[in-house]
Amino acid sequence: ELHALVEGRRARVGDLAAAMAGGKKAKTNDICFSAFDLVRDGGTVPSTPYDVRHARITALLHASANVGVIPVEDVHTAAQVKARFDTTVTTGEVEGLVLRLDSGLIYKVKPSLTIDAAIIGYTAKADQPDMARSILLGLMHTDGRMQILGGCGNIGSDEDRKALLPTLAKLAVASSVRHASNSGSLYTFIKPELVVEICVSDLQSVRSDGTPSMTLVLSHDKTGWTGHGMGPSPRPIHPVLARLRRDKVVDTTAIRFDQVSAYLSNDAKATTSGDALPVSQVLRRDVWIKEAKGQIAVRKLLIWKTNKEAIDRAFPAYVVHWTDYSAGRGTPLKRDVRLAPDEASTSIIANAMVEDNIKKGWNKVPA
Repeated sequence: ELHALVEGRRARVGDLAAAMAGGKKAKTNDICFSAFDLVRDGGTVPSTPYDVRHARITALLHASANVGVIPVEDVHTAAQVKARFDTTVTTGEVEGLVLRLDSGLIYKVKPSLTIDAAIIGYTAKADQPDMARSILLGLMHTDGRMQILGGCGNIGSDEDRKALLPTLAKLAVASSVRHASNSGSLYTFIKPELVVEICVSDLQSVRSDGTPSMTLVLSHDKTGWTGHGMGPSPRPIHPVLARLRRDKVVDTTAIRFDQVSAYLSNDAKATTSGDALPVSQVLRRDVWIKEAKGQIAVRKLLIWKTNKEAIDRAFPAYVVHWTDYSAGRGTPLKRDVRLAPDEASTSIIANAMVEDNIKKGWNKVPA
């Protein structure tokens, strides 16, 4: 059964359609429901062609201001698809088109966006350390400060990744800030000297909870990178590295933040903060070692309070970090990062890690 949340209550779509019938106009903030396919019909999964299923849902749902069925039309040539794209998507009327082929294949067609950004960090593959795994992208404000746009893991073939890593590694610099990739690996920050062109399918300025997407604002000098608080920045969706722009330099024109600022709402722009982020507080640090066959293995527990959760909900209140290093292992370094909302939960996670990983033969290093 399909359900819709309207005016604080749940109702079956059929009931909702009947309730909305009678010419009621949808208000700007009303929730609307538009059906596009029939998943189940009378308890069974329909095997009929899409045009039959579409006719069925059109008959089931009585169109109103808040309830309806997505319109469809038959096209037979690529030229017809392009014409439809130009008149609806290119003009901004709709976000994109969904193409359903007779073969059953479904394509979503949307315009791609290209952005020129600086590479400001990288991660290497844990199992293939000679390859770059992802790059961290930054855009520049008119005052010269850099803001993190996001990471990009789609950076080409294995050969491309191998060729890129030495170039990035020789640009590594110190940084007083840390930024983790989606996989949990910390980025190695580099000098902002390389400009790349990336393609994205979309830019999203808000998170799923409706709060603005925020990223770190940074500055770079001879001492490395320094943080200057958080600022709103749209999040790139499906970023892909298109090419290195060796014809461009890192400046306020080539990698300007204004490339994406149009995607920010006025509310998001008002949340910009130039204040430095509060310093994290280390609550616990325990280290154990174990010697075997002339090699020393290390396991370390680190707990800290971020002191940033009230400023930006992207930060957890507490972090528990477990490090497991053994030189003789195929993958020498393993890490586990857990997040917690309060100190009690943090202790439970940490104690479980110690119980699972510290057995006979491990010796705790004095503080």
